[in-house]
Amino acid sequence: MTARRSRALFAALLAGLTVFCVGPVARADRCAADSYRPFAAVPGAALRAIDYVSKDRPPVRYTMWRGTVPSFDGLPLSVDVTIPCDARGPIPFVSMNHGWTDDKTIWEETGRSDTVGSTFRPGSNAHW
Repeated sequence: MTARRSRALFAALLAGLTVFCVGPVARADRCAADSYRPFAAVPGAALRAIDYVSKDRPPVRYTMWRGTVPSFDGLPLSVDVTIPCDARGPIPFVSMNHGWTDDKTIWEETGRSDTVGSTFRPGSNAHW
């Protein structure tokens, strides 16, 4: 085998190993919040996890679980559970309850908020 052919074979082997070895490592960008399983102990709970990146500067990575959880009487409650990707250990619980006449997503933020830290925010709040 010639030196040129050996180098080409070595380069092809190295490229192949790189592709196969990097495959699982590429998942390292997955959210650390994957270790959390909201409502896992509730029979009948059906939530699906989706990873998101906010439009903030710097961007915030988070996982949102969406789905339903049965209430005490079996009525399905629609829930969204959002956990930041860098969450570790116990995290605070914030409940935003919906019972108004529109869709629950009508008040959910979909973009960058410039009102962070101010007392004015459109929608309902408890401190006015």
